[in-house]
Amino acid sequence: MLPYWLQQYAELTQEHAYAKQMAIQWNDKAVTEKARADIAEIAYVGLEQECVSRGEYESLLDKHTTTTKAYREEKERADGLNERLNDFMLTVREATEYLSWRNDGDGNGKALKMIYKWLAENPESK
Repeated sequence: MLPYWLQQYAELTQEHAYAKQMAIQWNDKAVTEKARADIAEIAYVGLEQECVSRGEYESLLDKHTTTTKAYREEKERADGLNERLNDFMLTVREATEYLSWRNDGDGNGKALKMIYKWLAENPESK
């Protein structure tokens, strides 16, 4: 009967060692998962503080859209103004030719007529 109990003791000792080893592994895994959960919680809290609501997002998007639209309109206006300015500079060059010594005759009148004509054709530049 003693060999039976020794065998039972040996089996229980092995089961105990196995259970102890499994408990250590589970504990290590639990510690690792706890650390990951803590990191996730910290990240969530940080994101929660930095996040914007849907209304805030839509408001910012509307502001961006409005700003972009205003920028494009201003760019178109500036491009048009630049075109008119370049055209006016050509007119002024021609007018200075009429005012120069190379012109014989009514250069002053022609130069003024050219400038007035350009101003009449380009009312935005008055």
